[in-house]
Formats: sequence, structure tokens, C-alpha cells
Amino acid sequence: MQRLTGKIALVPGAARGIGAVIAEAYSAEGAQVWVTDIDLAFANSMAERIGRGARALQLDVRREPDWQVAMTGVAGDARRLHDLHGDHHRWRHTRGVRCKGGAGCRVR
Repeated sequence: MQRLTGKIALVPGAARGIGAVIAEAYSAEGAQVWVTDIDLAFANSMAERIGRGARALQLDVRREPDWQVAMTGVAGDARRLHDLHGDHHRWRHTRGVRCKGGAGCRVR
């Protein structure tokens, strides 16, 4: 039995990299995944690749209006969100974080 059957997960930055791997893993475990990314074309492509009811949504985690649209979309679709991957509160309040390899991060 899949551990996440019947659950809904929103994964920010899921169009590529670690976010994509997480979205695929959630889906493989039975979750309906919302693939979100700042680039909607990449998010759509990943949702199609995942299949199994994955949906795409544009989301810039730094913008409060984008979060409102994302939550409205999930609520309208399923009425509940079971998992939001990542520390979205930190993302929302840390505007414009840029990382440079192992040298650390700085806020613009």
C-alpha cells in the first residue's frame, strides 16, 4: 500500500532539482502533487512527466499574492492540503535569497 494515498501535497520549486525528486517521490507514494515553480512552463512539463493527477501552478515563494493564489487553487480543488514541503514561512519572509555554492547565502 502506498503511504500517501488520498493525500495532497504542494511542493515549491518542484519543476527541477531536489523539488522535482521530492514531487516524484510523493506521487510514487500515492499523493496528488501540486508542482509549483516560478517558471510555469517548467512546472507544467514536470506535472506531465509525473502524471497521476499532478497539477502545475506558478509560485514565486517570495510573493504573498502567489501564495494566496496557490492556496486558493488547492482549496478549490480538494478542500484540504495535507503537506506543504519546505519551510515556506522562512521563504516568504526572506526576500531574494541568493546562494553561492558552499560560500553561504546572503539576502538582497
